[in-house]
Amino acid sequence: MSLDHAAPGRKAISGALRLIVTVVIGLALDLITKHLTVAHLSGREIAFIPDWLSFTYVENRGAVFGAWQGRQLLFICVSAVAIGFVVYMYTRPPRRWWYDITLGMLLAGILGNLYDRVVFGYVRDMIHALPGFYWGGSWQIPLVNYPPGDRAYFPWVFNVADSLLCVSITILLVTGMLTPDAKPDDAATETTRT
Repeated sequence: MSLDHAAPGRKAISGALRLIVTVVIGLALDLITKHLTVAHLSGREIAFIPDWLSFTYVENRGAVFGAWQGRQLLFICVSAVAIGFVVYMYTRPPRRWWYDITLGMLLAGILGNLYDRVVFGYVRDMIHALPGFYWGGSWQIPLVNYPPGDRAYFPWVFNVADSLLCVSITILLVTGMLTPDAKPDDAATETTRT
């Protein structure tokens, strides 16, 4: 019997398992890479693919792209709200296997960075994309001060949790724009996860 034809209770269990397994794998990858980074990269940079991808250790006391430095309590509260949002989204259509996995990725990303903020007071970052590319000229976008003083294309360092967050949010946004809204009758009759 395929999952599409399984009993409603079984569908709900398999949906929950997909979400939980995704969270466990994503969170484990994030925390293991952070541990390895602190143990082996402190004070060093490794050019994995020169000019394209390097690994270095950075302690980020801000939010995404290092914004709003030092506001850990705010970020912890935002993470708690985000966890509530994921739980809410899990109870809503669409009810598809990839949706469970996407929400699991989102939750793993939230929990990975929340763990760092609670335990260390900062987020451990290590992935630097495009470290060898720089903008020419002297232009700058007001208010966001981009590009920074060194004119780097992508001056930010991130981690596995950030990647999970960005990929899952992108999937949710794209599918939200491309998927037509469910009719009220369809949403009311669809009460289990597939």
